[in-house]
Amino acid sequence: QLQGVMCNKFGAIYKMLGQHQDAIEAHKTAISFAEKVGDRTGLTSAHSNLGRAYAWQGRNQEAAQAFVTAILVSHQIENDVGTRDVFRVSYLEELSLVYMH
Repeated sequence: QLQGVMCNKFGAIYKMLGQHQDAIEAHKTAISFAEKVGDRTGLTSAHSNLGRAYAWQGRNQEAAQAFVTAILVSHQIENDVGTRDVFRVSYLEELSLVYMH
């Protein structure tokens, strides 16, 4: 689980440095780690971050798909309902921004 979190963090750093392709690869690796260990929260976060990285590159279709996946995975999370709803609203807001551009 820690490996996935670290890959997500590296992706965020790459994105801040303008290295968007490296960010995308880091977030894809985070998705792979989250899937292997069944970390749905990490999976949701990684898909959302992947969507942001795609959006920064203007790859809106791929960004939208990543945000939709984040929303779908968030529906599956069996944790606190209030927390899930907050994340879902955030992902929907980001998805709407993709379609506005």
